[in-house]
Amino acid sequence: MIDKKIAIRYSKALFLLAETRSLDLEILMNQLKNITLIITNIPELRSFLTAPIVPNKKKTVVLKTLTLGTQPALRHFLFYLLNRNRFSLIEAISEEFEKRVNEKIGRVTGSVTSARNLTETERRKITEAFEEKLNKKIEFEFTVDGSLMGGIIATLEDVIYDGSLKNYLAKLDMRLSKLVLR
Repeated sequence: MIDKKIAIRYSKALFLLAETRSLDLEILMNQLKNITLIITNIPELRSFLTAPIVPNKKKTVVLKTLTLGTQPALRHFLFYLLNRNRFSLIEAISEEFEKRVNEKIGRVTGSVTSARNLTETERRKITEAFEEKLNKKIEFEFTVDGSLMGGIIATLEDVIYDGSLKNYLAKLDMRLSKLVLR
């Protein structure tokens, strides 16, 4: 919980820095996400950058290479994290920063789980329907779960929209049970 609070503070600092310097928030967010993805996908790199025994000079050399081509503000921010021994919070900071950017530009992220792989047309129609319903720009992550039998389950802003066949059948079963018990 403390780490989450610290991550929120650091993400807020990066966000305010980006706004005061009129930086493109989406570019900054994508660069931070890419660096975070690299670090999380290479456990040895993560261990190296977060290990207290490794001198910061060595970490700085690696981080300079890793951040080539990124915005200077992000680069300085990452070096600051490194020097403050907060690099272990990079994932949480990245997630919180993404939330702030999405909130600022009116975008919501969510997930859609379906019984089968959806076509691009189906994905677009689902996204457009939710955008119209919520009056916000939405980015979905689509996954497949064969146990659903049919339909979809969408999760947005901590709200679950369950339009699965599995859920429909469970509700039908409950209604039928009530009828039999009368």
